[in-house]
Amino acid sequence: MDLPRLGQMEFIVSLGMDARARDQYAQTIYNYKDAIEGFAGIRDDEESSEDKSSDDEVLRSGLNPEKSPTSWLPQIKEMLSRAENVVNHNDLDDDGTMTQEHVSPEDEAIWAVQCSTKFEFLKYLLERFRPHEVHLAILAKPGRLLDIIETFLKGLHIVYTRPDTMSRSDATASGYLRVGLLATGETGAAAMVGSADLVIAFDSSFSVHDHQVQGLRSTFFEMHKLSPVIHLTVINSVEHVKRCLPSNVQGIERLQLAVRAITHLRHEAGELSSEFPHTEAAAEKVFEFVDGGSIESEWQLPPLTDVVSMELLAESQSSNSTSRSGTSSEIRQGAQKRPLTTEDEHEPTSTKRIRHSPGAENILSSGIDATHVSESIVEQAETPGQDSSTRNESQKEAELRTIIETAQSRLQEHILALEELQTRHEEQREEIHRLRKEREAVRIAMAQSERRRETQLGEISKLKDEKASLQKELDDARTALANSTVPEIAELETARAEARHNLEAKLHFERKVDSVQRDFEFTRTQYQNASSAAFEASQETASLRDENEALKQKASGEAVKLKQMNAERANSLHLDRISELEATLLERDELIKKKDEDLTRLRGRGGLTTRATSVPRSPRSVSRASSPNPAGIGNGGLGISRATYLRNA
Repeated sequence: MDLPRLGQMEFIVSLGMDARARDQYAQTIYNYKDAIEGFAGIRDDEESSEDKSSDDEVLRSGLNPEKSPTSWLPQIKEMLSRAENVVNHNDLDDDGTMTQEHVSPEDEAIWAVQCSTKFEFLKYLLERFRPHEVHLAILAKPGRLLDIIETFLKGLHIVYTRPDTMSRSDATASGYLRVGLLATGETGAAAMVGSADLVIAFDSSFSVHDHQVQGLRSTFFEMHKLSPVIHLTVINSVEHVKRCLPSNVQGIERLQLAVRAITHLRHEAGELSSEFPHTEAAAEKVFEFVDGGSIESEWQLPPLTDVVSMELLAESQSSNSTSRSGTSSEIRQGAQKRPLTTEDEHEPTSTKRIRHSPGAENILSSGIDATHVSESIVEQAETPGQDSSTRNESQKEAELRTIIETAQSRLQEHILALEELQTRHEEQREEIHRLRKEREAVRIAMAQSERRRETQLGEISKLKDEKASLQKELDDARTALANSTVPEIAELETARAEARHNLEAKLHFERKVDSVQRDFEFTRTQYQNASSAAFEASQETASLRDENEALKQKASGEAVKLKQMNAERANSLHLDRISELEATLLERDELIKKKDEDLTRLRGRGGLTTRATSVPRSPRSVSRASSPNPAGIGNGGLGISRATYLRNA
């Protein structure tokens, strides 16, 4: 396999997966074991020997020699798509989550961080960039993934724009960070977005050669400098395998090699080694890289490693193809779909020798004694069986060792996950204990406030009763004094009563005067405002009137000017017409004059050429000599024809 090929200012951020996502990823690939076996010829190691020996349905579908590998292409493409969905976000592989409209964006963001390390990395990175004036561009394939990322940005209250749906963040967004959420491919090609300080390729649909990506990476002041691009890639996943495929393998062979590698590495997907930092540390290093000026030599994250085991897998697969072709005849004869089992290993050596040495069997059947068989034939019969048994045992030991190592690795991972969960549980328990204490304190404070309120209400009611009682006693005393038998006391009390009445009337009138004064002040204020408004309106009216008069004068002057221009134009046209008619008349006068001269010349010529010189003239012709008719009228009509010809000419 090849190392991932990257361009200038292009980097890969290696991420892992938690145990839950890794189990779902491995289970998704395992669900297509029949298609994988039929397409790439790989048998799943997790199947038991009983399943391998009795699964006739898989035999008919998976190892059917009449079914070509291309017939499995739809299922293989579906498997790759689903596996990549699990890597990006678990909900992409579950259509039932599309109807959860009642969940708030904040809860959706929390769930995205818990189920996907890509969203966890994105959260740390966005929170780190929030107080900075930076423009980030996030590119992903159009559809539900973009919707999930948009909801994630809403939940974090990040300022963002999404050109393909013409949507943007609401009023709850905060911070100086700006994020552009763009679709890859033709859907986002028409988006017009300014240059970005960092381009984040969220999934494998990103292409650095797209026009919108080139526009995002170019800067106005430094044309030679490109903005950095980071690819979020989960190690040993579908994305990792696609990046490491050799360039010299194309077509269906490339897809078969990818399927073999993905199947082989499905339990190791998302397992980060110690050289790779965890998610938060990786986000911090990316922030320091961009904040430090995006110098390519200062990139601190380790590069994505090559999938070394894929080369061994490709070589072993080429050798396994021979063994599969050798057993195809046995499959057509009704043999069960299984490799060499323990029953084959415990068969007698003589039976294996006879089965693997058809040459010896022919010799025995031809009547030759078995003692005449050469030792070389016997050795040729014994050696393949022993080598096959040793090879099978070594292969089984290697497979068992691999299974044990994988199980130990997964066990260690589960232990670490449980420790992390325990830590989270302890933190949550402490948080719950703190919240309970705060709730109890608030409840006690509320109870104390309620008791104080009830006490104060009781005191107020008691004071009201005391006031009513004292007022009654005062009224009784005053009545007793007013009805006293002593005249002076009665008169004094009556005077006091009148004084109290007058005082109350005075206070009443004072309050009324104050009210009238306030009304007067309000009325005066309104009058002044109305007067000011009327004065401004009168000024504006006068200004508009003057402007109207000016416009009228200007309009009248323009009308007179227009009328004069029309008259001048009409006179000019008439003069041109008169000149034209005079010219025409002159031409006609000249033509008439010319014609008259021609007629005169013709008349004179007609008198000189008269033939009847010796014949006396007719008296009728002489008497008509002074006729105004043209010459030649009486001469047979010859003169008329000539004049007519000349006139027509």
